[in-house]
Amino acid sequence: MIGGGYGAFVASFFLVAALEAVAVGLLPAFLAALIEPKALLARAGLPIAGLLEPFGDEQIIVALGTVLAGFFVLKNLLLAAAVYFQARFIAARQAKLSTRLFAAYLNQPYTFHLQRNSTDLVG
Repeated sequence: MIGGGYGAFVASFFLVAALEAVAVGLLPAFLAALIEPKALLARAGLPIAGLLEPFGDEQIIVALGTVLAGFFVLKNLLLAAAVYFQARFIAARQAKLSTRLFAAYLNQPYTFHLQRNSTDLVG
């Protein structure tokens, strides 16, 4: 079992990759819908294709465009949340490591500090 949030950290990268892959796949489908919306929906085998018969092509394109825009807004919100989580995760690990390193330096015997210049330890 991966502890300390590492599993969620790795999963956030897979979430980002999956969202980007779906976004890339939706764009060609939308472009095809611009050419012939009803035929695309019928070929895709969607059961809503029959329900869209009374609507005109322009209305279908507007609806599909709205759904696509909504997906991209949602995707970008999730990506922003993932980046925020990843940045917080890295900052927490960096702070923990810095604290451990500083504590180890302070707990050294006095002779350790006499024998070494502080610039040698930093560089």
